[in-house]
Amino acid sequence: MRESFNRKIIYLVLILFLAVLLFWMGRPPKFVRDSSGELRPGAGGVLARQRANENLMESRIGEVDPAGSAIKLATLGLRGVAIAILWHNMQEYQKRFDWSNVIVTAKQLVFLDPHFTSFWDFLGWNLAYNASSEFDDYRDRYRWVINGIEFLIEGTENNKRAPKLFKTTGRTISNKIGGDASDEREQYRRLFREDDDFSEFARKHGYSMPMLPSERDNWKVGLHWLLAGERLVLVEKVSIGKESDFMFCMESRFNYFNYAKWKRRDGDFTQAAFDAWREAGEKWREFARITMNTALPKDRSAILKKGAPVFYEKLETADLIREERARLLEELESLAPGFIEELCIERWKQLAEKTGQQGAMLKALESAFEPKIKFDMNDYGELQTIRKWLDKNEPDWREKLKADLNKRYTAEELELKKIPSILLEEDKRSILSKADSAIGEIQALAASPLLKVDPKYIAQELKARDDIPIEKKNRASEIADRFAQFPEEIRRAVFYRDILNYDYRVREVAVELTEEVNDARRLRYEGRIAYYAGDRQKAANLWYDAMQKWDEMLKKKGFEDISKNFSFVRDITEILDPMVTILDNVNQIFRSKFALQDLIRVRLGMENDTQVVVDAVEYAQKAFERGEYDKVEKFALTICRRVEGMNESFRFMKLAPLPEVRDSAIRANAMYINSILKQGKTIPDILPLRSFVELMIKHDEDVINAIKLNQDALMQVAEIKKPEDIKAIFDKPLEAWKPILQKYPLIEIDSTHEINNELKRFATAYADTIKKQNQTIPDNFPFKQFLIKN
Repeated sequence: MRESFNRKIIYLVLILFLAVLLFWMGRPPKFVRDSSGELRPGAGGVLARQRANENLMESRIGEVDPAGSAIKLATLGLRGVAIAILWHNMQEYQKRFDWSNVIVTAKQLVFLDPHFTSFWDFLGWNLAYNASSEFDDYRDRYRWVINGIEFLIEGTENNKRAPKLFKTTGRTISNKIGGDASDEREQYRRLFREDDDFSEFARKHGYSMPMLPSERDNWKVGLHWLLAGERLVLVEKVSIGKESDFMFCMESRFNYFNYAKWKRRDGDFTQAAFDAWREAGEKWREFARITMNTALPKDRSAILKKGAPVFYEKLETADLIREERARLLEELESLAPGFIEELCIERWKQLAEKTGQQGAMLKALESAFEPKIKFDMNDYGELQTIRKWLDKNEPDWREKLKADLNKRYTAEELELKKIPSILLEEDKRSILSKADSAIGEIQALAASPLLKVDPKYIAQELKARDDIPIEKKNRASEIADRFAQFPEEIRRAVFYRDILNYDYRVREVAVELTEEVNDARRLRYEGRIAYYAGDRQKAANLWYDAMQKWDEMLKKKGFEDISKNFSFVRDITEILDPMVTILDNVNQIFRSKFALQDLIRVRLGMENDTQVVVDAVEYAQKAFERGEYDKVEKFALTICRRVEGMNESFRFMKLAPLPEVRDSAIRANAMYINSILKQGKTIPDILPLRSFVELMIKHDEDVINAIKLNQDALMQVAEIKKPEDIKAIFDKPLEAWKPILQKYPLIEIDSTHEINNELKRFATAYADTIKKQNQTIPDNFPFKQFLIKN
């Protein structure tokens, strides 16, 4: 009994001791205000202070309705069950589009578990994107976007070491308010600037929003939260899982670019716009100098394993390698001047030993001097060296290489090569494709490898020469060893650089800092204002002027490479699509000559190769002259469909901005109609390119002039006194219409076309006048067919 009693006393003492210890460690802290006025945890238990320091205190649990069933479960230790119930309820509310209850339930969820960041992330996004889309008025949509943003900001207050939540908050403020994916971005940005309630909310949560509405910008505000998340990752080294630092931190830098773009979109073309672009460039280059986690395995394995060390890199490494590589190549060249060129030409001559190997390099040599933007670390300049030598020593090298190349084709294949590719039947195209692939293999597997004069080979050749000092041979070997390390370093260096399109951004800054582009964007902005003010002709003229400014920039020294880069070409030519709308409104098509036509040719050449269409029309014309009308019908239909595809791919093509494409399309349509008529067939109801050709007829200056001549002639008919005067009056319009009818046979075959009716009226007036003078209509009267149809 006594032993049992003693044990109870000991247990009681231990319980009291542990209770006192737990009370001392967990007693709530006293909050005191620091010098900035912010409440900070003061004296308190160890655990309480730790919770406060880590922002794990759930001090706002009192805002939840204590009578709720979920909260009752939570107080009984069934928090997980309570969260599951609330999550289910919230989803049901969302299905019924009951967004008010979604918010109420969401707040209860995050109060129960404020540190589960996925709740904040998912629900904030849901409100900003899904809830906002359910309303018709953009003001209501904007309010729900702000609800989602405020919800996310509260999430960052409760989770101050959750970088991904900061990123979601900054991204939502930036992209949902002003991103290109938001249809209401201009209205949202205006409402955002005028939103005093949100400004006050932001100030309460640590962001000093400008007092002047004109200074409030969604890109700058979003940047605050993006940079806060970036600091957690780069400075405090908070883990973001398997995501690389590059991909996590890039969005803050993109905000600088978007802010600069919107300065001009908002009509600011002052020095402030240049400063914004200059800052974007500086921040981009600063970004390139930061060493970051790549999320790639350090051991060069394909998969990053949990806990394995990662590879760290910075974007500017590629530039450093490029500079080192150029410096080493220059030094290697200086060890034996002219030796590298000698090796290149020696290798080139070795290709002549086998038929077709030199010819296989024809296209590569023709483009050897084209400027490149893409970072190519494997190009040692052999082709440029060979091209210079050929230009100097063999001016007819192109013809020689073509002859060498043709020896690799059979007689049948050479005949097929004479036919434009779009006119070949599928089986014939397959035969030629296989032959071309064989040439490609010769280039890739035989010719190109043989021409490669890399530093290792150079060092070996130098080593074999007796006239080279030993120290130079040793240095050449050292350079070769360094080059052997480049491939892996290059692979790492350009991986994220290419993903982030780093070089394009650098060039974009240079482009936007030119006066020409600033003027181009100003003219476009003024044209847009004129368009919405109803002055459509002024808008069109301003846009033509803007295109001229872009053209001037492209021709500036140092910007020649822009027209060779697909991304720039695509972005610049996209301004032509809205121009189509403007011209449609003023019943016009593109002028025969205007700026950016050369850039359009580049873009079409990149994606559709307009030269193929031009060549195909010439080939079909020769077949027509030979009387092969059945073939011409098929050829012309194929060409028309190709042009229709181009028109669908590029909206601006429908208004014929390129004369060669316009003329080819018109000729193809004419050949299609004439070949059918020559075969005695019936013209189909649906003609290819009909609407396009009709538009060209309507705006053809020759047609407009011929109609005017008709009208002038008809006005003079009443004044005819002598029969011999008839010919003098009608000769001019008759001669004017002859080439037009040859060019547009559609006019003749379509009895409902307005020009057809114009010619009927004219022919009838001519015939009536002839009859009144007791004259006979000449047999060679070019409009007799219109009389017959009457």
